[in-house]
Amino acid sequence: WEYKEGKERWTTEIVANQMQMLGERMSSGSSSNNQSSSKNTNNNEFANDDFDDDIPF
Repeated sequence: WEYKEGKERWTTEIVANQMQMLGERMSSGSSSNNQSSSKNTNNNEFANDDFDDDIPF
């Protein structure tokens, strides 16, 4: 669609059944580090060794 002053804008909708986070944002401050360490305790829930190396698109 066209936004103010004739600039073009668009949206992209992504539909997925599963998502795997590959890394974390780097941030400063000790409070965010404590939160991320407690979040990472259940990462094995998404571990799957039978991934194909081929890109599906």
